[in-house]
Amino acid sequence: MLIFDEATSGLDCDTEEKVIANLFKLDRTIIFIAHRGSVSYYADRIVEIDSGEKIKDRINHRPFSFLMATL
Repeated sequence: MLIFDEATSGLDCDTEEKVIANLFKLDRTIIFIAHRGSVSYYADRIVEIDSGEKIKDRINHRPFSFLMATL
């Protein structure tokens, strides 16, 4: 399991996409803690928390679709 807290916040969009694509090649459970909305595009499950309370928990039905654009 890998946990990243704001790991891509300092990256431009192209670099962020490359980093995340390479992380998913590791075949591990990855948890991203992020304020940047673009990170949720890559996730298969998205949980939103506000002030310690879960406010949303949903499945992303299009995970990894970003990989198709890079092939």
